[in-house]
Amino acid sequence: MKEIITIKEFFVEGNNREVSHVLLHITEPTTPSEMEKGYFFALSEINYGDLSQIQHLQKLVEDLESSFYESDLPSKEAFEQTLEFINKRSHHVLQENDSQVHCIIGRILGNEIAFTEHGNMDAWVFYTTKDNTVKVIDILEEEKRKQSPDQLFSNIIEGKLNRGDSMLVVSGQVKKYFDLESFQHLIANQTQTEVINHLRKTLEGINSNFSYGGIFCKIADKHAPPEETESQKKEMVVNSSTQKEEPEIFVPQKTVSNSPLKTLKNKFEKTSDKKKKKILQNTPETNYRPRKSLQKESLLNVILIGIGRSLISTAVFLFNFLKNILRHLLNFCIMMFVLITNKGGQRGQVLDELQDGIERKKTQVHELPLLSKLLFVLTLIFAVVFTGSLLYLRHQEDQQVAEKQQKELLLSIEDKINAASASQIYSDDTKALTLYQEAKGLIDQLETNTQTSKEHIDALREEISDGLRKLQKLTLIHPELVVDAGSVIDQPQLVSLALIDDTLLAYGKNDKRGIKISSLTNDASIWEHTAIPELIQSTTPKEQDIVVFTTGPKAIAVFDKETQGLTQKAISFSDENSTIADVFVYNTRVYTLDPNTNQIYKHNKTQTGYDRGIPWLQEEVDLSGGNSLAIDGDLFVLKNGTSILKFTKGKQEEFEIKGLQPELHGATILWTYSDVPYLFILEPETKRVILLEKNGKLMAQFTSDEWQQPTGMVVKPAIKQIFILDQNKVYKFNY
Repeated sequence: MKEIITIKEFFVEGNNREVSHVLLHITEPTTPSEMEKGYFFALSEINYGDLSQIQHLQKLVEDLESSFYESDLPSKEAFEQTLEFINKRSHHVLQENDSQVHCIIGRILGNEIAFTEHGNMDAWVFYTTKDNTVKVIDILEEEKRKQSPDQLFSNIIEGKLNRGDSMLVVSGQVKKYFDLESFQHLIANQTQTEVINHLRKTLEGINSNFSYGGIFCKIADKHAPPEETESQKKEMVVNSSTQKEEPEIFVPQKTVSNSPLKTLKNKFEKTSDKKKKKILQNTPETNYRPRKSLQKESLLNVILIGIGRSLISTAVFLFNFLKNILRHLLNFCIMMFVLITNKGGQRGQVLDELQDGIERKKTQVHELPLLSKLLFVLTLIFAVVFTGSLLYLRHQEDQQVAEKQQKELLLSIEDKINAASASQIYSDDTKALTLYQEAKGLIDQLETNTQTSKEHIDALREEISDGLRKLQKLTLIHPELVVDAGSVIDQPQLVSLALIDDTLLAYGKNDKRGIKISSLTNDASIWEHTAIPELIQSTTPKEQDIVVFTTGPKAIAVFDKETQGLTQKAISFSDENSTIADVFVYNTRVYTLDPNTNQIYKHNKTQTGYDRGIPWLQEEVDLSGGNSLAIDGDLFVLKNGTSILKFTKGKQEEFEIKGLQPELHGATILWTYSDVPYLFILEPETKRVILLEKNGKLMAQFTSDEWQQPTGMVVKPAIKQIFILDQNKVYKFNY
């Protein structure tokens, strides 16, 4: 529901316009477009300014208002844009060195308030706590330290008022006579109109050369009574002499007048004399005194008076009861303090008084009649039984409510599981997945108080897990351990895998030694590459004759299957900012992924390596975050580990991953080839290997409890086998 805000203002003109001039401007929206922008307000004060400066400021405020309401932007953006435009014209207002300009301008939409301030204005927010205490926040205290002297409006303050909250904005001179504590009390006990009237009345009595102005806005409290009508206000004014005096909210100033007490006394005497004269003139003095006529009270009045008296009696009883408890508690604390500290050597005296008191109570109990003792014991037993019964009944009620909620949750979970199973039958996997996830969320709210309920909940949980696994096509595997690198070399730091023919190469960027592994026999041996210690990414062509490694931002090396040697090869780029993020060999050409220049380069083979790459992409594409590259005729790029981009003949095509749950996150390796039907993805965070069809549809997922955080993957599609490197251990499994 939209909050209802009421805005009141006050203005008191000073005695000298050359000293101070205050401008007060509030615009209430009337048309639908204006209502979407909200209220616009401005409060300005110029001290010792000339007429032209005042006119400039007034024109500036009017331009602000018209620009704000005529803008096509929403309220917030329109306000910010208008201020930015007005700041360019602020020199007309700030150019006078001897004058002082203070200004606060803002907008109010619902309970949202935004404003900007220049100079020395004051604004406070008042709110009521749970114990009905009015608290105050000075919202401009921090802002005054951030102001720019050369710019009219440098910052915008934004916030919201809750129901019952109010905000007071005043010109800078008002604070000199302002007492926050008294004003808080006034807000708590008076209506908004009464508060404004009191402010205006008090400021008029100061009789200063300065002018004063302010705005008081309040969010209506849904429990607050409506303000008085005009007739009620007039009646209040007539009867104001009988009402309690309002609290003083302004700090009194020194005056040269007579004593307030003496003045009040004189006034009272004059009033009494007038009343006496009136009685003497209009009323003859006799010994007859008429009796006051008794008016018959209505039944409603009698009931209300009775209720009021009962409430007062109850309140008095509670007050006396609490007072006695506090008095006894205070005496007990004093007694314990004396006993602990022996202050003044009075511990013995206190012990004697305590013992005497106990003896007196024993005597009083002993002297009680037998019937009184019996009644006291029965009352005590009754109180204990009654209290115990209440606690037991409350416990039973809570238990019944909990059991009812448990049964309802169980029924809801079972219904969702059954509906998900039915959706699977009709191949509505999306709906089935949503239902299983909702059931999983509900089952976490169940309590397992008994063994029976625990077994039932575990069975439901397993049923949900099975359903999710079927939808996710997730298979929990037990891969075969090929080799543990720690048994071949000391302290290995292997993170990547390469495959050439039947030989696996395990290597790491920070390790000068790797291992060679036979994929057929699982035999492993040390592979030294000290001459080229830093191996990063790798790729093997379809011919299985070489492995190309990246060895730096713009460097590659080639491992030859025939010579089993690793040699550095030449490669160059047309852009000096190029950096290799990944490399792929396809049709004897090397393709390099370069996120820095948002390009993929194609390098032809030369006698010394590969030539300067030519851009392969024919349109601008954002490749930032690209971390893996794969080619099968089309080209695929893994971006940020969360999405896949597809390119054909240098142009991007639409590609969407379908049916994958959980969604791709933190993937590091993407691989495929022209004779391979799937895209293979390694995602270390979730310990899974994902197989996608080349149209993006999920084919299968694999995970294992034996993996910790796999970092390397190669595929041997001829025998449908995948090798995984995890924590210096190489595993293999069939897909």
